Amino acid sequence: MKTPITGSSQEQAGISVRTDDIPAENAAREPGHQGHPGSSTSMHRSAYCRAPHAKQKAGDFTLQENNAVQRYYPWLLVVVLFCTSVVSYLDRNIISLFVGPIRNEIGLSDVQVSLLQGIAFALFYSVMGLPFGRLVDHRTRKNLIAAGVLLWSVMTICCGLSTTFWQLFFSRMGVGIGEACLGPAAFSMIADCFAPAQRGRAIASYNMSNYVGVGASLLFGGAIISMLTQHTDFGLPGISGMPTWRLAFLISGLPGILMAFAVLALKEPQRREVMHTTGGHRGKVGLWSYLSRRTRAFVSIYTVYTLTAMIGYIIVAWAPSFTSATTTCGPRMSAC
Repeated sequence: MKTPITGSSQEQAGISVRTDDIPAENAAREPGHQGHPGSSTSMHRSAYCRAPHAKQKAGDFTLQENNAVQRYYPWLLVVVLFCTSVVSYLDRNIISLFVGPIRNEIGLSDVQVSLLQGIAFALFYSVMGLPFGRLVDHRTRKNLIAAGVLLWSVMTICCGLSTTFWQLFFSRMGVGIGEACLGPAAFSMIADCFAPAQRGRAIASYNMSNYVGVGASLLFGGAIISMLTQHTDFGLPGISGMPTWRLAFLISGLPGILMAFAVLALKEPQRREVMHTTGGHRGKVGLWSYLSRRTRAFVSIYTVYTLTAMIGYIIVAWAPSFTSATTTCGPRMSAC
């Protein structure tokens, strides 16, 4: 029989499965389950993402107001995470608009530029997703996202202050590490905010940020270049006379700092997780054993996703500089 385990028992078992996987008839046969709000099964099955609420009374306006907040709050969370993801693409792709100026000022080769746009970011972005995914399972997710946003924003600003290849390399590495924690934490929070019937639509809405972010990053980057071209003197010590590409990195890092505080203002969704037991035996399902039982599905998914990402990143990384080199368009027009 499938029984939910909560609290310390769940932590000792070392595994969690969502309560929406438990059939209703099994939950109803649980000892002590009377359908009351205080029972463990009832608490878990109704533990969707809720905004902070005041004391409710039946028939009171406060009750209606809180019901409306609870209804729309999960989508507010999706919007905030969506905007955070779009900002991450701005900090990730802004370097592609300034390949020429950076190469000329610091004296980089095409290979070094490729390393800055490729391995310095992509390697650490992909590898660090696994340990961050582990942290997401045990730590407060909104705090992890906020820390990651602050890290990649500060590292983006450091890119604008770099004077050597290795300074740029480690700054780009920091951008990749910071952005690696957003995906695992965002998917986990969204999954805990929506019932299974709505979860696909919510995750699809968040995933739109991948495509909106790529286009918006180039458009916003072009707008930043246009603004800096028209206004070069900001009257600030150390800013006046700074090259345009450096100012662009400094400005690109600012929205992320604001988004970090927006993420911190979110309510951490309650984890709707239990463990399935059979005959009183508590088994532990690890990551690799889970993947091994679905090898063909995951190999196909990872292969398609990897090839798609390779093509997309190659175009984004080199299209602006190629357009600038082969036409009379500058970086501002190349961003379009």
